[in-house]
Amino acid sequence: MNSNAADRTEYHTARGYQAASYNLSAADNSLNGAAPYSATDGLVAVNDTHPAVTEGRAGSAVNISEIYGLTPDSVILANSTSVNEYGGEVVNATNHAYVVSGTGTVLNFTFTIATNLSEGPFGIIFSSNSTDFEVRFAGIVSEPGDNPSLYVFPYVSESQGNVSVVGAGLQPNASIGYAVVGNYSFNETDISTDAYGAVVVSLVLPPLPEGPFTVRVTDYPSALGNGMVVPGLSLASDSGHVGSHLLAFLSGFPANSMASISWSGTDATVTGRTNSSGGMIALLRVPPLSYGLHYVVASVGSAFKAYTSYSITSPSLILSSHSAPAGGSILVTGMGFPSHSVVELKMSLSGPTGASGIAAMNGTVTINFSVPRITSGLYTLRLVANSTLSSNDAVLEVKPVLMLSIHSVHADSRMYVTGMYFAPDTPVSLEIPGYLLLGTYMSTGNGSLSASVTVPEIGGGPFSIIASQPDGYNSSPVLAVIVPSLSLQAYSGYPGEHVLLSGKGFLPGSVVRLLWDGKPTAYSATANRSGVLRISFPIPPSQPGTYLISVNNTSAGYAVFTVKEHFSFLYFLPALLLPFITGIISAMYVYRRHRILGRRRRS
Repeated sequence: MNSNAADRTEYHTARGYQAASYNLSAADNSLNGAAPYSATDGLVAVNDTHPAVTEGRAGSAVNISEIYGLTPDSVILANSTSVNEYGGEVVNATNHAYVVSGTGTVLNFTFTIATNLSEGPFGIIFSSNSTDFEVRFAGIVSEPGDNPSLYVFPYVSESQGNVSVVGAGLQPNASIGYAVVGNYSFNETDISTDAYGAVVVSLVLPPLPEGPFTVRVTDYPSALGNGMVVPGLSLASDSGHVGSHLLAFLSGFPANSMASISWSGTDATVTGRTNSSGGMIALLRVPPLSYGLHYVVASVGSAFKAYTSYSITSPSLILSSHSAPAGGSILVTGMGFPSHSVVELKMSLSGPTGASGIAAMNGTVTINFSVPRITSGLYTLRLVANSTLSSNDAVLEVKPVLMLSIHSVHADSRMYVTGMYFAPDTPVSLEIPGYLLLGTYMSTGNGSLSASVTVPEIGGGPFSIIASQPDGYNSSPVLAVIVPSLSLQAYSGYPGEHVLLSGKGFLPGSVVRLLWDGKPTAYSATANRSGVLRISFPIPPSQPGTYLISVNNTSAGYAVFTVKEHFSFLYFLPALLLPFITGIISAMYVYRRHRILGRRRRS
């Protein structure tokens, strides 16, 4: 798209201008035509497809086989005049009226180049009596071999834009070499004049920086056609949706300068440096804009600017998340809607959701959407403005809901799990993702679930449980935490006896140190990959009473151990042995006395 087309489109729309298109045919062997050059307010193009010019002798006929794109059943007036931007004469000629058909066309429009026009540019003004419509068709009056001249149409163009170079006053039926624009040669183009010494050559300008340029042909070095390169901006696409990416092409700006590209009415700006030819390529992202036509502006400083247009043709919808539990909520954002329009959110299978919003000036609307409490599955969301203009569709996965009776648990304990919005009468698997299947249970006819599961020995810390269905619509993970626990083989004993401490739910690989009544001991153990550990330790010398056995992980709690009062045998030994010792002494005394008495009798 031509850089100034956006600016012109805005201007023409405001004044009711229309872009007409033309098909040309030769008459009197005097016309070398191309696609038309139509203009308003001087030589400003309305139709940007190709700058069209023709040439012919004064008094020769020109035939335009078809003019279309006009207002049906209107009347257009044609007036021959010069195009004074190129130094030609202003000539008042007789108006010619033509009736436009019901399809907006005029066929076989023929006019004669005024005989009083001297060599140089001329134009035809078309105007309408029913609308403010005015375009111009430009041409050259030429006489053979008189005054070799070159003219560039349009005089003002963009770098790498289409121009027509018209030669007049050249040698008839002769080769005149090739065209040269600045330092660029078009030597692949063989240029030959017609019987009147005229020629029309269509060229694509090379990359040129902003400013004047000249065109010449090699066989007529003194004949120079002058033109002016103005900054140009074009986009890889002229329509799309918010958030899309597209390339922007700058041309004809001052070389090696900082350039910026911005979207009108927004703060979105991209900057870069032009190359030695005054060009630049930039990647743009379409910012939040309302539905309809917008403008992009490229500039270097305040003196050099180019414009083009971009249309938002389709609103877009973005979800903050593409999955949510039934009864949850997500943010739905719409962009590219008409400003201040009422935007409603609709959902497949359930119709209108009752959620709506008003689009801001930039066409953006945000809706906090409460997901209905419906059976899990895929549903389609769409935003609709004013009941007619729809966004793209977005798919939302509604997930079933899973709940736990408790979220802090001990390994090997029982935990109750409930759920809702599952598919009715469907097997539901409860699992720790990627680790362990806890069990499979059947949902009820209304899609609810109830189960009791054993917490496995998987080490301490957080873990998640999900509920999966055969159709693949699984619940969101529900988090729980396994906290460590301690147990003793015996909870009472005497100092010096060995006791076995067992622990579960510790982080695998963690080193756990035993504390006796809050004080560190020399005994420790490392939790295995299941979070289990065992420590065997002797009861330290302690007075009878209760003591706390714990570890350096405070979340594990503690166990209470009772130290018994020690039974001292030596303390009671004298009292226990006194009768026995007394008896022995008495027996020995009796025995000895009997022996003494026996000796006496024998003697």
